[in-house]
Amino acid sequence: MLERHGAQLAFEKLVDRTSGTSGFEQMIEAGLHDMTAEWIVLEFKDIFDERIRSLAEQRLSSAGVEMRP
Repeated sequence: MLERHGAQLAFEKLVDRTSGTSGFEQMIEAGLHDMTAEWIVLEFKDIFDERIRSLAEQRLSSAGVEMRP
């Protein structure tokens, strides 16, 4: 996906999916929330639009991940 779409669009596509993935759930369970596409979108929030940031925040919040201040 990175090669085909580039990093920014690849992260947008990962966050914008309509269903969760086992990979996301496994990362959360392993305590690796900071390695998810959702977290990375929020880390680099200046390059993503509000809709994608909001989706990322919602998915992480629903998974019980507390966002940093």
